[in-house]
Amino acid sequence: MNSCDSSSSVNEKIFLRVAIVGNPNSGKTTLFNAMTGSNYKVANYPGVTVERKEGEVQLEGDWRLSVVDLPGIYSLFGHSPDEMVASSVISNGRKPGESIDAMVIVVDATNLERNLYLALQLIDMGVPIVVALTKIDLARKKGLKVYDELLSRQLGVPVIPVMARDGIGIEALVTEALHIGIEKRCSSKSFEWLKGQPALKEGADRVANVLNKGFIDESDKSRRMQALALISGLVKGENDQIQKIVLEEVDALKKKGIDPYTIEAQCRFEKIKEIKEHVSGLSSQGQSATANKIDSLLTHRFWGTLIFLVILGTMFQMIFFVAAYPMALIEMLMNRLAILVVAIVPPGALQSLLVDGVIAGVGSVVSFLPQIAILFFFIAILEDSGYMVRAAYLMDRVMSILGLQGRSFIPLLNSFACAVPGIMSARIIPSPAARITTILIAPLMSCSARLPVYTLLIAAFIPKHYVLPYVSLQGLVMLALYLLGVFVAAGVALILKWTVHRKENSYFVMEMPAYSRPSMKVVWREVRDRIKIFLNTAGRAILFCSILFWFMASYPKAPPDLSP
Repeated sequence: MNSCDSSSSVNEKIFLRVAIVGNPNSGKTTLFNAMTGSNYKVANYPGVTVERKEGEVQLEGDWRLSVVDLPGIYSLFGHSPDEMVASSVISNGRKPGESIDAMVIVVDATNLERNLYLALQLIDMGVPIVVALTKIDLARKKGLKVYDELLSRQLGVPVIPVMARDGIGIEALVTEALHIGIEKRCSSKSFEWLKGQPALKEGADRVANVLNKGFIDESDKSRRMQALALISGLVKGENDQIQKIVLEEVDALKKKGIDPYTIEAQCRFEKIKEIKEHVSGLSSQGQSATANKIDSLLTHRFWGTLIFLVILGTMFQMIFFVAAYPMALIEMLMNRLAILVVAIVPPGALQSLLVDGVIAGVGSVVSFLPQIAILFFFIAILEDSGYMVRAAYLMDRVMSILGLQGRSFIPLLNSFACAVPGIMSARIIPSPAARITTILIAPLMSCSARLPVYTLLIAAFIPKHYVLPYVSLQGLVMLALYLLGVFVAAGVALILKWTVHRKENSYFVMEMPAYSRPSMKVVWREVRDRIKIFLNTAGRAILFCSILFWFMASYPKAPPDLSP
């Protein structure tokens, strides 16, 4: 990371890299999409952005601005894999080809206390920063007014209000990020919260003097940040000498009646409370009474579970019946295409390859796209509305029995679409035992590749009988097949809990985002991207297998004298 002490010639550098950093569910990835035009997953639950993504902003003149979207983090010293990915990008910012010239800190206007904690940490690091103040429309609905100019004075960095979905403030944000990256402008407010704690400051400086390297670079500010993390127990010393000095300072603070493990967080939050009193017109009172009533229903032990099962049942009924009409249309088009090829191409190996290999393979893939699109449509609606995290909270009661967390629900639900992204998204789970168990049972979920097989078997063996109005036996069997995978996965998780992971206990903490009306643009983009992924992965494999099976069935040909 290029610190404020760095010097470079503006005329020599025409390429800048900016990193977007923020808490989960703060609007970070939506902002990234608005800045770069890239189409990535956007949702209302923590940990969506697991891998680093990078896009480029088109600028006039010779300047090029590359934007890196980092995983959502609450602190610079997190321990979950996604937090470590973000910290790794920040800590490697000075390596050739990986230089980060500026940071865009995303701050949710509806929850300043939580978001400003990370912002203060990065300000203390002494790096060029611009704050993107998001969700200002939701803050207004709650009666909360955040004055961006006052917040800018308190933090000592530029603050740009943005509404990413509407494109408001994006141009100003990009311009400001470019300017601070060029000029290396940093805040003069670093470590202001530490002024009232001379004992902690002196202890941190003594530890900083023996550190070989800082968290981001070798500046005094970064070494002090790492020293504070060592004293707070957030990280461990690289060698026995450092750890010995840290323990000495910890003991010294304890003798003075100071808790070394909580004092930093307490001081930071006291400073954040002071900042909030200066910059906000009203105190945020959380969600409205209506939202709280909805939450009490959706997260209720009985009614919440019942509503969740009704939503799943409705989803599978829609997958089976609504998709039947476009599937029939696609099948008819494939049959007509095969007839056309037979009429144009002379009989022989080429005709057989095109009809029985290529068209049959493509048709088997394309014909199930409606079902897959409906599945992803429902998932995107649940994510973008804010319900998905409530479902995760609801399922935590069940997951804990299996040795898992509510966070495991999200990767397992993704595994219904495809096990690969489900396994990848398991990186958001901080507990190693719960993470490994989730990865092992994710393939047991019925992914979208099994949906065509289920559909064929149900159509062949289950009659079209309605148990209740609009509730068919075939749809119930489809739901039962999916639940079978869930029960098998639960059994495997229990076995792992009783054998491999008996000693580990974990706790589940997840922020409840505000309810929001799903954006059909975001939902459509999610469905489109998921379909592309299906066609590029499962589609290619099915087409290849179809052609391979045709070749194995056609060659070698039997000699003419052996023909019947």
